Amino acid sequence: MFYFPVNEQLSLKLPTQADREELYAVVDQNRCHLRPWLPWVDDMKSPDDYKSIIKNWLNQYADNQGFQAAMVLEGNIVGMIGFH
Repeated sequence: MFYFPVNEQLSLKLPTQADREELYAVVDQNRCHLRPWLPWVDDMKSPDDYKSIIKNWLNQYADNQGFQAAMVLEGNIVGMIGFH
């Protein structure tokens, strides 16, 4: 599994199914800001909506086709970053 400590407070990690609730909360709190750049934001209406996308992200990484990483600040997911 991919994990990269940036510094003592910040790290990058592959999101897992266990992160669904936290990912949903971050997106839900920032919908207005994210909407112009991420057309899928309004389709994510519950943590369960992340099941398939997290599976896709893990497959992307396994297939060496880039990856999506959760940005973890002091133990909490604060965003995502994609590498293609």
